[in-house]
Amino acid sequence: MVHTVEERVRQHLGDLYGLVRQAMEICQLPAGPSSCEVTNLSLEVDDECRSNKYEGSELKYHKGSVENNKIVLDKDGLQYGPYCELEKGDYVVEIYGNYLSNVDVWVTADAGTTLIPIEDIKKENERVQYSVHVDEKYDNVEFLVKNGQDIETAISYIIVRKSST
Repeated sequence: MVHTVEERVRQHLGDLYGLVRQAMEICQLPAGPSSCEVTNLSLEVDDECRSNKYEGSELKYHKGSVENNKIVLDKDGLQYGPYCELEKGDYVVEIYGNYLSNVDVWVTADAGTTLIPIEDIKKENERVQYSVHVDEKYDNVEFLVKNGQDIETAISYIIVRKSST
């Protein structure tokens, strides 16, 4: 299994090299070198490499609709999903949309059977942010939002970012 960013890049470059060789054979181009090795590869990993962004249209919902790639939740509507995998570590979750200051949020794993405690909740009209600590690898993780308000709330996207600490 490939683990580090450098190993993943080397694997992708090797795959790319194989595709180029196949294309050269199909097009009957002269053969290039018989092997390819990446040397002196230096990478800097930023937060984007440890982040996942889930658009509203990629998430699931009950009592609502999708409008312009956003989930619009009616009163008592529920957004759930994306059923992703989280490795052991600390994460920051940010939910972006409208009328979010009075929604309820929670996190589950294993298709809703395991509750993952959330900490440091900050709710604003257009963003909710909280932290979760995962002490083991979890599958089928979902970040849930329930609209208990009398007005509709919209969810544009959710960002899940592994903390660098």
